[in-house]
Amino acid sequence: TMSASRHRHAIASVASRTIQSIALLRRLRGKGAWEIVHIFASDDGLDSTEDLLKSCVSHAGMQGADRIFLRLPLDSPLRDCARSAGFTAIRHEVVYTLKRAMRPIYGTLASGLRSRRPVDAHEVYRLYNSATPVDTRAASGMTFEQWNDSRDAPGYSVKEYVCTDGDRVSGWLRLDSRRPEIRDAATLLD
Repeated sequence: TMSASRHRHAIASVASRTIQSIALLRRLRGKGAWEIVHIFASDDGLDSTEDLLKSCVSHAGMQGADRIFLRLPLDSPLRDCARSAGFTAIRHEVVYTLKRAMRPIYGTLASGLRSRRPVDAHEVYRLYNSATPVDTRAASGMTFEQWNDSRDAPGYSVKEYVCTDGDRVSGWLRLDSRRPEIRDAATLLD
């Protein structure tokens, strides 16, 4: 186990003094929610991936995690390993890819759209509750604190917007200008 910081960790599977696979983990907003961000494996390392995932779960658990997330494409060869290591699918995301990374939005926004403010957090959580199935909420966060802990921390390249209808928030959009993809899980409409 290597730690680049308190919130980012790397775990390796080694056989005969050769790295077979490496997983990179990071803590999300709260200490109870972690995500396995990347898995790298040699051809020989695919066989040890299940044990690597179990090591990730154990390591994050020792750091205080009670929820660990892993995103995999539907055709990933790691799906069976992940299932055997105790991961279950809680939602499917549709990823829309742009031809190039987006530039930040400047100037006037569309009518009813504005930058998200901290005071909007409970309204966005209300949207999450109304648009997310119970089984997904049970895995990613039933309470406001669990939901908030399991979200990505905003960075300098992440911008969040809300759609408003009077005083009420009716939609939420989260964009990362460094990444060319847009995940539909980031938009909720009431």
